[in-house]
Amino acid sequence: MKVILKPAGVLVVLAAFGALAVLAITKKARQPEAMSRPPTPARSEAAPKFSKTGGSSQELSTRSLAKVNWARAKRILEPDITGPNWHSLITKGKVENAVVPAMIAGHPFARHITITELGVNPWDLQIAHPLEVAFKKKSHVRLTYWGRSKDGCNIAAVVEQASEPYAKVASRVAKLTPEWKQYSEEWEQTADTEPGWAHIDFQVGYQIGEIELTGVQLDSVE
Repeated sequence: MKVILKPAGVLVVLAAFGALAVLAITKKARQPEAMSRPPTPARSEAAPKFSKTGGSSQELSTRSLAKVNWARAKRILEPDITGPNWHSLITKGKVENAVVPAMIAGHPFARHITITELGVNPWDLQIAHPLEVAFKKKSHVRLTYWGRSKDGCNIAAVVEQASEPYAKVASRVAKLTPEWKQYSEEWEQTADTEPGWAHIDFQVGYQIGEIELTGVQLDSVE
């Protein structure tokens, strides 16, 4: 059966198509503006400040992928977690410190940290040690330590600038287990720093619980 449209019918059809087109354009134009915007980039850390031997546009370090002969390493920080140079940095919250037996070969004692009250951020509760040595560009550095927590607490091992803006050299978060375990992080320096520029700190303000640390050391190969 053939359908023959009279001129008036053709006009009706064309008008209908025109209305649909206008409706589609209007709907597209009313889409939320946020849908067409690119995602907002994550806020970056403050630009690091360096000594006269380093440029402010440089990065502090990069993950070390090269095979390093650690037998030639120079010890930057001796494993003395119970020594007087380790001190508490508390912004908010409460921790208690004690020295206890570690029963690990070469590390007879450990620092026992009891977190009894949390702050707002993990770094509100930490223990730190100043580093009097300088980091040299293109040197390879390794941080190792032993840790355990019967409560499965998280801990962040951080090497960073000792003052604002606290530019990071290395940072690693680990979930400790009830058994002693050794943790390690390696990196290559991409900028020089002055002696005393950095410190190493362990941030423990993640949860209420108990943590034990020992055998903390830094080694460097130039």
